[in-house]
Amino acid sequence: MSLNKYIESFFFIALFFLSVGIFTSISITALHHIFLLITFILILYHLYHKRGQSFLAREFWQGLKHMPISTWALVGILGSGILSIIFNWKLIVAVGDNPGKHIMQLKYFFFALVSVIVYQEMGKRYSCLSQLEKDVWIKRFRWLWTLFLVATTVATLVGIFSLYYGYNPLRMKTACHPTRNCGLYGMYMTYAYGIQFFLLLLLATILNSPKGKRYGRWLIIIFIINLIGFVLSAARGALLGFALAIPFFFVGKGEWKKFIVVICLLLGLGAGVYWGSQTGNQQLGELLTSESRIKSQDIRYSQFLAVIEVFKQRPWLGIGFRNFEPYSSQIKQQANISYPEFGGHAHNNFLEHLASTGI
Repeated sequence: MSLNKYIESFFFIALFFLSVGIFTSISITALHHIFLLITFILILYHLYHKRGQSFLAREFWQGLKHMPISTWALVGILGSGILSIIFNWKLIVAVGDNPGKHIMQLKYFFFALVSVIVYQEMGKRYSCLSQLEKDVWIKRFRWLWTLFLVATTVATLVGIFSLYYGYNPLRMKTACHPTRNCGLYGMYMTYAYGIQFFLLLLLATILNSPKGKRYGRWLIIIFIINLIGFVLSAARGALLGFALAIPFFFVGKGEWKKFIVVICLLLGLGAGVYWGSQTGNQQLGELLTSESRIKSQDIRYSQFLAVIEVFKQRPWLGIGFRNFEPYSSQIKQQANISYPEFGGHAHNNFLEHLASTGI
């Protein structure tokens, strides 16, 4: 088998594990990372072997120049993360943590960068294929897309079953939460924020599907099942993010009337949900105005204040990547911020990076 065939095979194996595992198993998703990294290494070796010593100077760096700004942002996050850990090494050790562990947490951004490079290179390879070879690739992508839809929907259905019966039949464990859908792998926050993006992707596919296509009806059914599972996760931030994203499907098309109609519908829905929470609906009250929810909001606000305090003290490189969580309790005690006994993440990615890596 030629090196090109190995690259192609490992690439589709990586996509297979991604399709199967993203909502079902963290371990399976890890296999996606492994095979993606193998594909990345083989691509680099192939390009270097094919073009000799001129590869780095002519091909690789020229390709980087055409990378989108978001990719350079990943490079920036990796660079600033490493620097923030190095310059805050003693501080990380002082709070009882291991700086090496913090460096390893940057792997997620590294794999995101690897993904961009691999997908860009595989896109170039696809454009050079014959029509017959392109048809083979398209069939594989359709099969992977179907597998992704089925695996995700199974994960949602298992989560709903676990919620109502208190037992996860595939993991053979009790449900992770008595009132929230946790999906298959048993973490309701991870499930909710992940399925949010899946639903947006699916909704975009439905809205742009040709009318009358048979698979469109199946997509709607899958969308409804996963939307129910998403709502049952009761993750307020994910639900709000999903709702706010929907109107912008129509902005790109210039359909401003639909944009305004959807905004009005969402405002009406939001008002109805709030009214229900105030008039005795137990589930809505638990979601929005229960004592535990109000306390949760207050704790998050205290975390936001802690981020501001950290930024005042260390604006350039922060306190070290992923060091805000163990350090937040200490900074709240120093600044007399409420809930000093609570130490956790910032509940906001932008604020988390502001505190951890600075500007």
